[in-house]
Amino acid sequence: MNFTKDFFESIQSNDYKTKVAISDDRYTLTYQQLQDQILARAELLKNLGFKKHDKVIFMLEDSCKWIIDFFATYYLGGSAVLLPYNCLLPRLEYTVDLIGAQWISCNVSKKISLPKNLKIIDSAESTPIATPPEYNDPDQAGLYLWGSGTSGRQPKCVVHKYSSMIESIDILKHAYQIQPGTVMFSSSKLSFQYGLFNVLYGLFYGCHVVVTEKIPCPKTIKKIISTNLVTYFFSTPTVLNSLVKSFQNANKLTSVEIIVSAGEHLTESLEKNLQTLFEKKVLNAIGMSEMIICVVGNTPTDHISGTLGKPWKNVEIKVVNDQDIEVNYDEIGELLIKSSICAIEYYNDPEASAKVFCGEWYRTNDLVRRLDNNRIKFVGRKNDCDKINGLFVSPAEVENIILSHDQIKECMVAIVENKDKKILVANLVLNDKEKEFSPGELRQFLSKYLDQHMIPKIFKIVNEIPTTFNTKKIRSKIIADSKDLDLI
Repeated sequence: MNFTKDFFESIQSNDYKTKVAISDDRYTLTYQQLQDQILARAELLKNLGFKKHDKVIFMLEDSCKWIIDFFATYYLGGSAVLLPYNCLLPRLEYTVDLIGAQWISCNVSKKISLPKNLKIIDSAESTPIATPPEYNDPDQAGLYLWGSGTSGRQPKCVVHKYSSMIESIDILKHAYQIQPGTVMFSSSKLSFQYGLFNVLYGLFYGCHVVVTEKIPCPKTIKKIISTNLVTYFFSTPTVLNSLVKSFQNANKLTSVEIIVSAGEHLTESLEKNLQTLFEKKVLNAIGMSEMIICVVGNTPTDHISGTLGKPWKNVEIKVVNDQDIEVNYDEIGELLIKSSICAIEYYNDPEASAKVFCGEWYRTNDLVRRLDNNRIKFVGRKNDCDKINGLFVSPAEVENIILSHDQIKECMVAIVENKDKKILVANLVLNDKEKEFSPGELRQFLSKYLDQHMIPKIFKIVNEIPTTFNTKKIRSKIIADSKDLDLI
């Protein structure tokens, strides 16, 4: 199979050639122009010595060039390794040593240190010619992603088959049913597979996709949406929460028809605030690096607020207890997923692979509540949740209520062990740092919605919440001063 050839065939068979394909901060390309530049790039790479099965590290700001290099890599039978554009040298060196990548697509104008023997895909121009595509075994390793690393440890390298890429595009097609000409924007960067496959899906089905090298702050998002008349907006709860806190009327997202939220947990309070403020349908979904894309979620035609929806095409789920027995309705258990797009392994880590890839099923480490009609509701990460004084606590549920308080902009809650006791700690970012904050008033507010064992013992005001590059909270970095703990 050849991923890029399949893309070219979609352009030809659906007559997308003259339609606008992609826009970045400088250029707009039609589908024909995009195809021509991909072929030109493939010829350049071939002249530079690129060979079938070569691996390319993508460490570039989001742009048309990013997408062109990506498709050119797969046209020649190569594979991609995703890293954030601001990745530090130690992680880059670790990636090169682990995977053995030969090439890197990066911004050569920025003076960054690169490991020796890593060849840069330069910006020289070439003429497109009829270079034949290289075909790969569908079951061969073809895409390398990094897990979220929310534990604070080195994230795992997730390996996917070539066939999983095109199957993922098909799953998204059946879930969202977006029509050709739809304008799509994803605030998540291309180095995060959620952002990348939103873009790839849009391109395969004749949409106009918008990318930007800028940080997705509310001002930037507003400008992109209004300038391009974006109709489908894909984002994460962290970014969506910043929009709610920054915008005070629905006119800011006038053209948007659908908001899709994934990448981390969407709290019910945030979903309600988004629907109230912007008067848009918010589709909540769940995915992970091990599945490339979201595989369970709400859709435009099947949507229930406050839930993660149902499994999508060719995806099966079950919810099990600690004995791997399926739980009854309205009970909590670990979510297991079965799909042909599941990852092959964690690269060079058989021990970690064996723990989660169990036969046909992948253990997500996500705790969910099993609802009727094959729906589920998110409860929390299994290693984040625990019992305090014998009672179950989900930090995600506590965050959900804290974020509904007017004075709180962001928050992170975690269970901290101190002197053989487990204590709930909350780190808070305030909307207005000049306004006096009262922990007692917040506790009184929380007591209306939470049992006493779910109200944090410590509230710590911080400047920011530590997150991974794809905006997932790193609970292992919760701040709790020893002097505060000693008082408990």
